[in-house]
Amino acid sequence: MGGTLRRSSPERRRAALLGAALALGLADAAVAAQTIALGHQGLMRSYLVHRPPQHAPGRSLPLLIALHGTSMRAGDMFGYTDLRAVADREGFVLAAPASHGHVFNDGFGALGSAAAAVDDVGFIEAVAEDARTRFGVRADGIHVVGLSNGGSMVQRLAIESRYPFAGFAAVASAPRVRTPGVARPAPLLLVFGTADPLNPQGGGWVWTPVPHAKPSPAQTVADWAARLQCQGPPESESPLPGVQRQQWRDCSSGARLAWLSIDGLGHHWAGARPLPFPSWVVGPQLAAPKLGDLVWGFLASASRTSSAAPAAISAVRPPAMPPAPGLAPSPDPATAK
Repeated sequence: MGGTLRRSSPERRRAALLGAALALGLADAAVAAQTIALGHQGLMRSYLVHRPPQHAPGRSLPLLIALHGTSMRAGDMFGYTDLRAVADREGFVLAAPASHGHVFNDGFGALGSAAAAVDDVGFIEAVAEDARTRFGVRADGIHVVGLSNGGSMVQRLAIESRYPFAGFAAVASAPRVRTPGVARPAPLLLVFGTADPLNPQGGGWVWTPVPHAKPSPAQTVADWAARLQCQGPPESESPLPGVQRQQWRDCSSGARLAWLSIDGLGHHWAGARPLPFPSWVVGPQLAAPKLGDLVWGFLASASRTSSAAPAAISAVRPPAMPPAPGLAPSPDPATAK
């Protein structure tokens, strides 16, 4: 797009209102959960963990790591989404890392140099390894899901990480890292709503957190099909009313790629209560489908069958980034009381 970018008055209001609303977070969405402190890169970080009724000594369950959106909190992934209820029903441990400074370093240059110094790829790998040893979760059953900025962070992990994650799911997000290949192919689910103004169906400019161009959902999916070297046309079906699914089963190293398109959904976790923003900022919310069921259904079915324990983090990725300059340790993060 050439020429000078000029923002209309409604667009300026949208950006300002969304930024202010995000700063408030989801104040009443936090829930009680165990907080685990975890040092990484010279910072004291942490994550929340919820263990389902099925968790018991000697029983190894899968793990789902859930990454929050911009200016949300770790506890919001328990209180806002339906993932805790799905964990209790399906029997997996749920962990929610806290970002440093209200945003994960998904590779978006507009985050600024301080945020760009935070090694969130390494931190989330460290959360996975800590939970594996601390809670005895299955080495072949560690998955990551994220919403919005958390979804972009998931896609950075899927591109850069060599840790043996079993699968990924990214909701309402596009990758900020434009690397054409991946370090280690793994199953990936991409979820978009057709009425999401922050991920427009035709691509184009969006105005938060700063003006920038976004690819269309179809382009994001096509880029991922190329990264994962998926072969042939996808299988297409409608598993639920208003939900379209395309799936590539023949991808590199046994990976799979799936695209869920949800008719009429805005920038939300489908089935949750609406985010506290006007619909003209983030689009409409839907009471159904329940996204947690769709996400876990994909991840559980796409899990790798190997039972071999993963190597230590130092063996599967390069040395961690040096301590982040000028960054104070995060306060004890999690805001869930």
